[in-house]
Amino acid sequence: MKKVVFIACLSTLLVGCDKSVEDKPIPELTSEEADGICKSPEILTQLENSFKKGTIDDLKKNPRNYSPFSDRYKRGILPDTNERRTSRIDVNYSYTSEDFSKGFGTTDKLTITNPTINGTGTDSLKCSAKVQFSSDEMYGLTFANDIIYNVKKDNGKYVTDTSISFDDLLAHKIEPTASQKSWRDKHEEKLNANENVIRDIPDSEFKSVTQNDLYYIYFSQSPRTFSDDELMGFFSTKWNSTTDVFAKEDIKKEELQKIKEKISQYKDLKNILGYSSFSSNNQLNEKYGVKTADGEKPLPSTDGWVSASDSYDMSKKGFKYNAAFCAMTGGLMTENRGINFTIDQALRGCTVGVPDDKAREVSAKLADLHSKRVGVSTFVKSYIHIDNVDGNTNTIHATLVRDEVKVVDSDNGEIIIDTVVR
Repeated sequence: MKKVVFIACLSTLLVGCDKSVEDKPIPELTSEEADGICKSPEILTQLENSFKKGTIDDLKKNPRNYSPFSDRYKRGILPDTNERRTSRIDVNYSYTSEDFSKGFGTTDKLTITNPTINGTGTDSLKCSAKVQFSSDEMYGLTFANDIIYNVKKDNGKYVTDTSISFDDLLAHKIEPTASQKSWRDKHEEKLNANENVIRDIPDSEFKSVTQNDLYYIYFSQSPRTFSDDELMGFFSTKWNSTTDVFAKEDIKKEELQKIKEKISQYKDLKNILGYSSFSSNNQLNEKYGVKTADGEKPLPSTDGWVSASDSYDMSKKGFKYNAAFCAMTGGLMTENRGINFTIDQALRGCTVGVPDDKAREVSAKLADLHSKRVGVSTFVKSYIHIDNVDGNTNTIHATLVRDEVKVVDSDNGEIIIDTVVR
């Protein structure tokens, strides 16, 4: 009986000598045990959670902008051709924290491979792994890098406090996956549909505005919430002209509601008109220049003009339009009082078309003016659609839909071309 008891006690002592991995100090771990900790599902899950949080934080501050259509670029295509515009190679897509959050784990996938032990310290393990991320909304790209992560003990459990995010990975071009191709096709269909809607907006829905109107558009359509003091500081001259806090309160009671009411009138204003002229003839500027309904100076648009020195293009059935988004020129961007207005893209082309039955006559007229060193004046009414307002950058983003163009003989005021460039 005593012998049996002795054996049982010895067995208990032996078991007690064999510590579990969790109970061992880090320096006592075997290489196999340390490697197993680096590979453990718990640690890899912590890395994945860190990546998710870090990426959301980074993308909130800086969305990733890229062109999903850049692979369509072909050398030799001029920047002002319809091929370049319709191929969308200059169209950017903004990959945001919302995109990432919505797709993470399904259309947006993270893989962590080859986790392994690199070294053992007195209170932590040094591990390494390869991290790779791909998203259906990042066409033809994958993001990967080797990372180092530390593992230590906290309340008897192994944890890693290493922070990783999308910004820690390097971009690599890949053959687009089937899912990425499907996403891009759907994205382009959506772009086409949206543009067709904008193109079909009737002229009557576009309103002539001034620079001051842009301020009200910004405050009414910005996703930001503005305090009463911010509104008073921007719109009230009386408020800004005094430092007396009691007087400011009186002014606020008098003006604030009127300011808010006027701001609300611009909430749904999405279609506006801009004007530009390219002429040195003051009489023509007065004759063809445009003012708002209140007789104020209208919003300046992107300059556009036709030159008498340019020949009629037989293939395009018109004349070269020297305007924004043609011949490597960008759109309009203005900044006043900290508020930006930018025309990011144009749906209209770069040819001022002329009907076939008028082409010979117009061509001869412009050639004659050029030979006499008489120029032409160009007057443009631009139809502009507001796409969105960015409260973080204080920017109104817009699209140039079409231009109504008049080309006038600068000498006698005769209208040579009167057309719409689409």
